[in-house]
Amino acid sequence: MEKPTVINADNQGAIALSKNPEYHARTKHIAIRYHYLRQEVEAGNVIFRYIPTIEQAADGLTKPLGKIAFRRFIEQLGMASLPIGVG
Repeated sequence: MEKPTVINADNQGAIALSKNPEYHARTKHIAIRYHYLRQEVEAGNVIFRYIPTIEQAADGLTKPLGKIAFRRFIEQLGMASLPIGVG
C-alpha cells in the first residue's frame, strides 16, 4: 500500500473543507470539479496537515520576503544558511 501524499497548508478553513464531505451554502458556488481533493482525502490518498504560516516554505516562491523570512526560506529548502550580514 502506498503512503498518502501529505499537503502542508496554513489555511485552516481549507483543511476543514477538505475533511467535510457535505456541501454547505458557503461552498455551493465552488464547481464540482474542484472537489477532487475532498474525494482523495476521503479515499485516504491525501492528508492535509496544518502548519503555521511562518513555517510555510512555499511563501518564499510567492511573496516578497524580508531578511529573516528569506533566511528561514533558504534553510527550509535545505540550502546552506547565509552568513550573518549577507542577504
